[in-house]
Amino acid sequence: MRTRPCISRSGWRPGGVRILLAAWIAADRYFANRPVVARALSRWEHILLPIVLIGIGSLILEGGAFGCKGH
Repeated sequence: MRTRPCISRSGWRPGGVRILLAAWIAADRYFANRPVVARALSRWEHILLPIVLIGIGSLILEGGAFGCKGH
C-alpha cells in the first residue's frame, strides 16, 4: 500500500500552489528591478540565501511545512 505524498494530503490544491509561486516570482521581479534593493541583495545574498534555504529545509524536516506533522 502506497501512501500519498504529504502535500497531497494537506488540502493544498495545485492551483493554490501555482498562485503562491506566481506571487513569489512577481515579488522577486518587482524587488530585483529596484536599484536600492538590487544593490542590497547583491551585497548580502551570500548571507541571506543560506539562511532562507536552511529555514525552508528545517520546516520541511520537522514536518510542519505542509500541515502533515505526525503522518
